[in-house]
Amino acid sequence: MRRRDVAPKAPWILGVLGLVPFFGTLAGSVLATSPYDGVSTTLFFAYSGVILSFLGGARWGFEIGARPEAPGFLTLSAAVLPSLIAALAIVTQYVAPLVGLGMLAGGFILMWVWDFVSTGGSTRRWPLWYRPLRATLTLGALLALTGKAYLTMQV
Repeated sequence: MRRRDVAPKAPWILGVLGLVPFFGTLAGSVLATSPYDGVSTTLFFAYSGVILSFLGGARWGFEIGARPEAPGFLTLSAAVLPSLIAALAIVTQYVAPLVGLGMLAGGFILMWVWDFVSTGGSTRRWPLWYRPLRATLTLGALLALTGKAYLTMQV
């Protein structure tokens, strides 16, 4: 019998594969020469924004699935915020890249906190394995964002 607190293989495999573009574009920023290093930066910001938006979309979908007749307005509204943060961060990369990276990092942290707070306890509606999976993937994204911030400060 499978442990309920250990994620099935598919979410782990797809989650870890989802970290590859973070680190691939980070490597591209190190290895590429101008102007291709700029392309790596744009891809890094775009992918980070897409994943942050994905987390908001997951929240939106879960809320509708959990309460199809009356999804909570506040939850749906909050689930849209990651996309707005991501869009603003992507544009900000051109004028203040460290600010944009900070916005993305803050968005990932806020989504992790929201997931951590709302996926445990007696009202838990998410699978037990979701917390450790999200913690690992969020840590991976934050490491990549930290690496990108370091490279940005070196320029």
